[in-house]
Amino acid sequence: LTITGSAAAPGGQYDLAVTKASTRALARAGLGPFDAKAHGSIAGNKVTIDGTISAPSLQGIRVAGAIPLGHGELDLTVKGEAGLNLVNTALATTGAYAAGKMTIDASIKGTTDAPQASGTIRIVNGSFNDAINGMAFDKIDGEIVAQGRDIAIRSFTAHTADGGTVQAQG
Repeated sequence: LTITGSAAAPGGQYDLAVTKASTRALARAGLGPFDAKAHGSIAGNKVTIDGTISAPSLQGIRVAGAIPLGHGELDLTVKGEAGLNLVNTALATTGAYAAGKMTIDASIKGTTDAPQASGTIRIVNGSFNDAINGMAFDKIDGEIVAQGRDIAIRSFTAHTADGGTVQAQG
């Protein structure tokens, strides 16, 4: 970490690495440990970032772009793959579980006062099982799209063990 300049006009470079980061709460939730790496610069009242976050359920989530120091324009992208099993701890009390992968391709633009998120989450060949309520779905494919404050299901299809199909859109 090298910081130059004044408090009003800072500058510099950074290169950070964190390995096997966790907390008791994260461990209880079945998340982590996390590895994170990031590098970037501080200049022109903004911080640039190019980093990755990995964990057993996260496969190289990449965060890149710029964040203003104070008020200013956001310009971030988030891309990568995550396991649907991230939700299993929350589902555990119901006896349900999920499996499969989701791909994330998102951006955050706008200002720090009014950030605007957009992007897509895709699920391919996922599964969901709720034995207590007798529900099981496999071959789950879906696409969720966000634009600003709107979120829409572009497509969703899930198959039941007896050949049925559930579809959603909107």
